[in-house]
Amino acid sequence: MSSDAGEGFEFESTTVEEPAGGGTVLESEDLRVSYGKVTALRGLDVTVEEGEIVALIGPNGAGKTTFCNTLSGFLPYDGSVRYRDREVDDVGQTDLVEQGMIHCTEERDLFGYMDVEDNLELGGYHLDDAVIQDRKEFVYDLFPRLDERREQNARSMSGGEQQMLAIGRALMGDPDLLVLDEPTLGLAPVILQDIAEALEPILDRGVTILLTEQNVTFALEHASGADGLGPAAPAPRSVRSGRRGTARRPRSQRSRRPSCRGRAGRPPGRTRPRGRPCHRRPTCGPAGRGRRGR
Repeated sequence: MSSDAGEGFEFESTTVEEPAGGGTVLESEDLRVSYGKVTALRGLDVTVEEGEIVALIGPNGAGKTTFCNTLSGFLPYDGSVRYRDREVDDVGQTDLVEQGMIHCTEERDLFGYMDVEDNLELGGYHLDDAVIQDRKEFVYDLFPRLDERREQNARSMSGGEQQMLAIGRALMGDPDLLVLDEPTLGLAPVILQDIAEALEPILDRGVTILLTEQNVTFALEHASGADGLGPAAPAPRSVRSGRRGTARRPRSQRSRRPSCRGRAGRPPGRTRPRGRPCHRRPTCGPAGRGRRGR
């Protein structure tokens, strides 16, 4: 089975099994979002089942961040987005957090002049002290670098450490659904590996993960189901879960990974006839060479 995703790559999978999850956590149908006259999402269908990592892959401008912001109640939309069978429009942003949807944004949104400890505690503002302490210890076990930097201000940390802190603060909210918007963007390979190794322990805590990514390799390596977004176009675009044909495997079978076959993403370069001058450089070509010595 294969499905096209965006422009320039294709996914293949060898399995089409239903997830062993506990029902649908998030579902959008015919989702449409615009910024004025500019359409960002057009007819998007997404289903996220409990206990899985679902990846949404696409280039810049495909609508990944728009989708995440819409889920969190930041943007008006047409169509339907339901979190645990409730329309997002009918639930306030604070209530979404308290009901378990936590959004780790692409910008990270850390408090730069606060240290690691304070940033983490802010993520669990709605929880009691015992739960906050338990979550902090889990985050420090997950990211030992943060444990070593408890009193360091966020603004003085590296980009990779800030990303760990942003994910850690999101986990402090005790999420049922963790929305990670491009968590690997611009990270060094060693930090990317640390984040990759954190995904399985997060799942083991009963957290479902919705991941948006440009990094196709990372997404396919770790997601149970993956599909893609391309640039906005007149035709509707959809992201399909296991019920719609995308491979969504239980964790016990994740060794059978989808493959990614590269396809030419751009037309072959054009060659200029030999001896023909360039439009932009009047000194190119035979005619130009005659003028250089003047």
